[in-house]
Amino acid sequence: MMQAFLSVLNMSIASTILLAMVLVWRWALRQYGAAGFRCLVWLPFLFRLLVPYSFPSGFSVYNLIPGRLEKPGGALLSIAYLDTAALGEQSLAAGQNLAYKQLLGLACGIWAAGAAAMLLYMAAQYLWQRISLTTAYRLPENETASYAARAGQRKPSPVLCTGAVRGPLVFGLVHPRVLLPLSLWEQPHGREYILLHEFTHIRWGDHVVLMAANLALALHWFNPLVWLARRRMAQDIERACDARVLRGLERQQQLAYAQALVDWAGRRSGWNGYAAFGDRDVSQRVRGVLAWKRLPRWAELLLGAAMVACFLCTATNPLVRADTYLPVSSPFVSEADRDLFRAAAWRLAEGLENADPLALAGQASMDAAYFAPLYEELAGMRLEIDGMRLYCNSADAAELYIQVTVQDGAGVYASGEGVLVAHMVRTGYRPEPFVDCLMPQAKYESMRRADTGSEAARLAVRLCAELEPGDFEAQSLSPVTVARVCMASAIQDKGETSPFSPARMEQLAREYFDLEDFSCRDPAVFDAAAGTYYYETTSTPRMCVTGWENTSEGGVRVTVESYEDPLCLYPLSRLECEMRKAG
Repeated sequence: MMQAFLSVLNMSIASTILLAMVLVWRWALRQYGAAGFRCLVWLPFLFRLLVPYSFPSGFSVYNLIPGRLEKPGGALLSIAYLDTAALGEQSLAAGQNLAYKQLLGLACGIWAAGAAAMLLYMAAQYLWQRISLTTAYRLPENETASYAARAGQRKPSPVLCTGAVRGPLVFGLVHPRVLLPLSLWEQPHGREYILLHEFTHIRWGDHVVLMAANLALALHWFNPLVWLARRRMAQDIERACDARVLRGLERQQQLAYAQALVDWAGRRSGWNGYAAFGDRDVSQRVRGVLAWKRLPRWAELLLGAAMVACFLCTATNPLVRADTYLPVSSPFVSEADRDLFRAAAWRLAEGLENADPLALAGQASMDAAYFAPLYEELAGMRLEIDGMRLYCNSADAAELYIQVTVQDGAGVYASGEGVLVAHMVRTGYRPEPFVDCLMPQAKYESMRRADTGSEAARLAVRLCAELEPGDFEAQSLSPVTVARVCMASAIQDKGETSPFSPARMEQLAREYFDLEDFSCRDPAVFDAAAGTYYYETTSTPRMCVTGWENTSEGGVRVTVESYEDPLCLYPLSRLECEMRKAG
């Protein structure tokens, strides 16, 4: 849920600039017969509100905001350089404030409650309207077919007369129907134009657009600009529909159409949720009808090109925080499971404060006596625990955030205040949770963010598994290393299988390392008899991505550490990989 909230928040921020552009367009076109284009310019805005994916765009206005952009994905990365950093004390001071995370968690809960209430209200209104149609009278198709044909419909949609609506509207999504009030059946003045209007709505899919706008409003209910946009969008859709109807009417019929608008002004059923003929602000529509003129073809093409340019200018997303990781506490974890994690949290806290190597080893492994000597250095550690917060992700996993003040880090942690994070898991070996890792907050959250599927992170982990400490350049990596990393990437990311042909290996080396005409005949990776490359898995220490930073050149810098101890306290090696877009 937290990731959904952040996605909605990002989309809401990203759409704000686009909304400003749309409002400027509306103002600029107010004197011209461009109602259809005024309606169309809302579609990119609606797309930005509903679709979390952002297209890479060099023209995006968000490119002007340094360090606040979501880097476009999809392209493979190549290595610019590799460097092994010196291992030393781990700082605890680089993590985010826990109060900030709790505030975002509260905001997420409020947003979810508001969105659920909005969706329930819309669903209830829809169901009530649908139930009320059981007593509606359906007009014969031969009475409405001519109007549907004039609006461009091949088969007329059903037209129902009901006392459940005060004004004409289109109801439904997949199989839309036109609903007319009983008063229109009794006094049919203007019915011709009303049916033309409603059938035109259906012909152009306006009811679908308005339903999508209602969904966007439910998701972005906290943003007052979205409420404003929803109202303006509905107004422009109605005016665009007016313009489409007017194209097929003579001057006297246009005047009669304007009179019908006046007669049905303000007759809407419930909230403004459906495509409807009546409008509380009918004066602008009437003036538009009386002053309507069709735009020249060249003007329509120019406006269309400008609309596409507006969309490209807002095609990428800004980030709320580039380094935000939010732990999630699931409401579906039983109290018994929570008690097990709470007990494990207190045991870990006691082991840290008492600097007890045996207790800490027991938290990480069933064989505490075997790993206790590995943590003997921790016997000299002195720290105070200032507070803890437990997040039960599921019945089998939890995250424990521990606020600490370190007086003596025993060579493991630097002195000062900060946050340690313990990841706890339950396995089938014992009911009590194990501590899977214990890391400074910044390290831990970088590792979790990288777990979401970053290609750069996976490539860096494979390099760390293959390389020995030292400095490397992409062009001087050993052919065996290049071949193994390429094959591992193809197997794990693309679902391919070993062996690989020389032609395929050349393609992979070009994709991942920007190397041309790659070849390696070392028997460690190449079967000379078969003329193919083969991949064999090897045993490696645990690899964790503990650093992630976008560079000013458009690349990314990834830090990978390897661990053999179960608590992940002592990194064996640390590898920094700076990567750039290939080609």
